[in-house]
Amino acid sequence: KRGSGRPRKIPATVHDFWEAQAKTHGASDQATNPDQHYRKLEIESILRVIGTMKHDTILDVGCGNGFTTLKMAK
Repeated sequence: KRGSGRPRKIPATVHDFWEAQAKTHGASDQATNPDQHYRKLEIESILRVIGTMKHDTILDVGCGNGFTTLKMAK
């Protein structure tokens, strides 16, 4: 934690970082981006763009915990 006086543990790998994020935040949008206003704009922008495309399916690859994908699916 910031300001706790203890040094933060730096993950050894990218995988370790995301594993720690998943354990800390679970399915919350905080896992990949703590800015909720940004997240709302991101989802609106993605929906606007894919709404203009012809598609039957969309593949979500390597996109955090799936929070944004679940919001778009609704």
